[in-house]
Amino acid sequence: MTAAFLITQKDRFFNRSEFMRLCGFFGDANEQIDIPTPAILKPKELWTGKQLMSLMLRPNKDTKVFVNMATGEKNYNKGTGVMGVKDGYVLIKDSQLLAGNLGKKTLGDGTKTGLYYTLIRDHSGVIAADCMLRLSKFTSRWISNYGMTIGISDVTPL
Repeated sequence: MTAAFLITQKDRFFNRSEFMRLCGFFGDANEQIDIPTPAILKPKELWTGKQLMSLMLRPNKDTKVFVNMATGEKNYNKGTGVMGVKDGYVLIKDSQLLAGNLGKKTLGDGTKTGLYYTLIRDHSGVIAADCMLRLSKFTSRWISNYGMTIGISDVTPL
């Protein structure tokens, strides 16, 4: 969840080689991935972390997964609307992450407003499991390259 939250920050951009490498993190060489148009074209082509997360939901045109959901993440301030400063309002339209940070409330708390519940309800458990597998492969590989440390106090049971 930490990697998903960090990758979907507003200021997270990747050049072509980084984006292609990151797409390889969640694939297994058997899945075709359609690369989207860059979010920024000039002066240099740049892709966002939100585009990368959108590929995890729908990696290619043949995948008939269309997720539409809107929910407030933990860092969402109610009066700010979709484009708040903290980017806490998660908006997914036709499997494209348009706004927000993917965090625990969207990915992992098990409520009916979460992403995986929506996938299971609207599609199937297999589709949700495939997305979960792509996300787990990607986040574990990305966080190991990004650098993350934890202390003994972080893993000690209460």
